[in-house]
Amino acid sequence: MESATDTTATPGQTRLLQALLQRIEERVAPERVELLAQFTRAYVRRIPADVAQRLDPEELFGQVLGVFELADARGFEPFAVRAFNPTLAGDGYSTVGSVVETNTDDSPFLVDSVSEELNARGLEIRLVVHPVIGTERDQDGRIQQVLHARESTRRESVMHFETGRHASPEALAELEASIRAIFVDVQATVRDFKALTDRVPEMVEAARASGGRYAPDEIEETELFLWWLLDGNYVFLGYREYALENDMLSVVPERGLGILASDTGSAYAQPVPLQAIDPGLRDRLTAGNLLVVSKTNRFSTVHRRVKMDDITVKRVGPDAEAIGALRLVGLFTRKAYMAPASR
Repeated sequence: MESATDTTATPGQTRLLQALLQRIEERVAPERVELLAQFTRAYVRRIPADVAQRLDPEELFGQVLGVFELADARGFEPFAVRAFNPTLAGDGYSTVGSVVETNTDDSPFLVDSVSEELNARGLEIRLVVHPVIGTERDQDGRIQQVLHARESTRRESVMHFETGRHASPEALAELEASIRAIFVDVQATVRDFKALTDRVPEMVEAARASGGRYAPDEIEETELFLWWLLDGNYVFLGYREYALENDMLSVVPERGLGILASDTGSAYAQPVPLQAIDPGLRDRLTAGNLLVVSKTNRFSTVHRRVKMDDITVKRVGPDAEAIGALRLVGLFTRKAYMAPASR
């Protein structure tokens, strides 16, 4: 086997890794020893030094085996998630609270999105281990090699969360389902990132075309605000367009992106009479300012668990009447909140 020496590891991490590698050599099938050793090195490097000093190697061996098996069995599925209460008899280790483990292709927003979900459920996070590994999988999707992330074209995120209390089986099942839904939203957001930012120039063009209804200074301010979003001031999560025709409001088909990609997820997938719409929303669509910035009623499942920032620009027809709207949902960044109000 390769040496357990890692010049970046602390003495505690090195001792722990040596003990784990010894167990792997003694207990794992010979053809899988080096593969699991590669994974274990990556995993132990991400354990905080103070935690490594007090971990029991025997129990950590069970933990490493479990999270590796989850990743290995994912195959070509988009992600694998499990939430459980580990036991010595069943898993080879036990913890003070419940454990959540995930595996998916690496991307932004994974750790913070899951962390926010756990916090929202009152599950204090005691430990996070998050190695990002390079992998090669065979034709069946099983892991054949673990590489340094920088040496691989395929980067995978492995996450292990330990919480401060045990949740019930029913709560764990709900948690698992919620994290799966979060990963769907994260992947949609990351997949459509460029397309989402490309919608900003279209919104600018819609603003410029509204001169028959809005004053030049309002149009200019709207343009500047929209371009400002692209300067690291907004996390783009979703986009949708609406058409207003014959006093009916409907989604423009196949223009949605990110978390709003599905037309069927909208209350306006089928045309709805204007008179049947909440008066406040109706006024926003047909009257008032060219640009409307507000909070949604829906909490973000990506990045931060807060109500999302809704940015809507009206589309104006040749007769200066509102004919639709272009809508972004996302989150203003911390950089945006730190900017001077005049900016």
